[in-house]
Amino acid sequence: MKQALKAGALAGGLLGAVAAHADTATKAELAEFLGTTVEAIEAINPRFGVEGEEVTRGSAIRRSFQVSAGDTLSFDWLFGTDEGPLNAANDIVDFAFFAVNGLLDRLASSADPLAPSGATLFTEYRVPDVLGSTPGFERFTVNFAESGTITLAFGVVDTTDIIVESGLILDNIQLNGALIDNGGFESDPLLDGWEVLGDATAWTDLPVAPEGNTAVVLMAGTGPVPVPLPAGVWLMGSALATFGWRRLRRG
Repeated sequence: MKQALKAGALAGGLLGAVAAHADTATKAELAEFLGTTVEAIEAINPRFGVEGEEVTRGSAIRRSFQVSAGDTLSFDWLFGTDEGPLNAANDIVDFAFFAVNGLLDRLASSADPLAPSGATLFTEYRVPDVLGSTPGFERFTVNFAESGTITLAFGVVDTTDIIVESGLILDNIQLNGALIDNGGFESDPLLDGWEVLGDATAWTDLPVAPEGNTAVVLMAGTGPVPVPLPAGVWLMGSALATFGWRRLRRG
């Protein structure tokens, strides 16, 4: 049952400029990278079938490894977005997902900020609403019924436009309770062993990585690099405050 929203903490000060992001990928490029189709990507779009609200661009990572029947895969994740709530004034819904052998499963979107507890909803210069008193990572578990080689992938996408960003943070990817090779993203280079499409960079801010010191964040949207906020502006103090995103209001 969904809980009531509680306000996140406040923090004061200046928000520094963020480094430029890499280019994100087109929907067709994502489909090819994930071993699926653009139709399958749209099928998990919360606004599926609504004209003009299709997936535009996004980022993804993938890797392949062996599993045995009965194995359990688990990972920690957190989704954040600069999109506002789904309502009459805003019908744009970005979302994040994972895939096994090209079969997609949506994790969260900007349309369902109440679930999971790690999801946030925030707008420019305002305190975000977060579920629960301690926002943080969610744990997801996948069980395998058959042995074989699997390709595990994660992605996040922008819909309708490419200017308001959303992100998926990942860490602590385990098989049967043990980290897969570089499943904690502590290697140098960061994504050693992973293939990358689009924008994937290190996450070392709050909330802290569940394992080690570093997680990875995938970004969707290719808006301008944020600039420092004016002095005296209250900054977002929840799970994703340190992303440093500024919401670009839509016309």
